[in-house]
Amino acid sequence: MSASCCSFGDGLGSLVLQMADCEIKRKLSGNPEELFAEAKRAAEREKAVFQGTAKSGSFTAPSPVGNVTGTYKVEGDELNVSITSKPWLASCSAIDDKFTEFLKTACPSCNKR
Repeated sequence: MSASCCSFGDGLGSLVLQMADCEIKRKLSGNPEELFAEAKRAAEREKAVFQGTAKSGSFTAPSPVGNVTGTYKVEGDELNVSITSKPWLASCSAIDDKFTEFLKTACPSCNKR
């Protein structure tokens, strides 16, 4: 997880905050194409939008406090997810927990952790 923060402006009350990016890594088992198709179907039922392939792409997923946007890349048996935009109320640990919960219910064969 990386973070940079807090540029306080020009004397006119401007405030720019750059929030932390979240990085999630998981070991995968099984056929990546099948796992991707299974996870994509489950995510779309939750109103998430995917663009890409079983190897890499991007997504936007709704949350109670706003959309979470990111990219993913599969390298060998590892899934790397980078959260590129999230509501400030959504912590990286909460996103990681939700992602783990999603994998357990939507795609039980996806996650070795």
